[in-house]
Amino acid sequence: MDLRDDDGLLNNGRVWLQADDIDVKPWLGKWMQDNVALQTARFSLEGWMTLSKGEIAGGDVWLKQGGASWLGGNTTHTLSVDNLTAQISREQPGWQFYIPDTRITLDGKPWPSGALTVAWLPQQDVGGENHTRSDELRIRASNLELTGLEALRPLAAKLSPVLGEIWQATQPSERSPHWRWIFRYRRPKKHVFRHRGKILHGNSGSCCLARNIFPVRWREA
Repeated sequence: MDLRDDDGLLNNGRVWLQADDIDVKPWLGKWMQDNVALQTARFSLEGWMTLSKGEIAGGDVWLKQGGASWLGGNTTHTLSVDNLTAQISREQPGWQFYIPDTRITLDGKPWPSGALTVAWLPQQDVGGENHTRSDELRIRASNLELTGLEALRPLAAKLSPVLGEIWQATQPSERSPHWRWIFRYRRPKKHVFRHRGKILHGNSGSCCLARNIFPVRWREA
């Protein structure tokens, strides 16, 4: 640990942790456990966590080896990593995860080398007519082969049924040098799902063009 004593509290600085072949499922919150429902999740990892005024402000994670598995229908899907690093930062009021090199293998097929950025922005009060901006999940990737993501669809459907529904309707198949994707959850009953491409409609969502709509500080992927 490298923590500073400010006003009698060790609440600023960096904390280092290391674990070998550890089950990370107990670390997940109840919401993640209920909605993602991983069968297994074991990794060897190192991490550096930054604390600011007693709160987590960011960090770096190195997943040396390990993987996870989950059910999709009658099929067990697997994900494994090989020396994958990720940078985690607080983008008020949300979080951003940046993976500079996607050293990921999904169902035995390695992903093409590329970068991935994921940001989560919770609902905010922004004033104006509707007063709030809905929760948003934003994904930006480079050199992404969309057919290689099919194993993730069961997880997407558990996180949000409409996301799984629109994913199935779009049937993404190409490889894209730059891909931008937004899923917006509008309370109480409307979803909007956006990615590069044509507009599609589901029972409670839509899919439409979404270029250059990333006001948060996105790391280049």
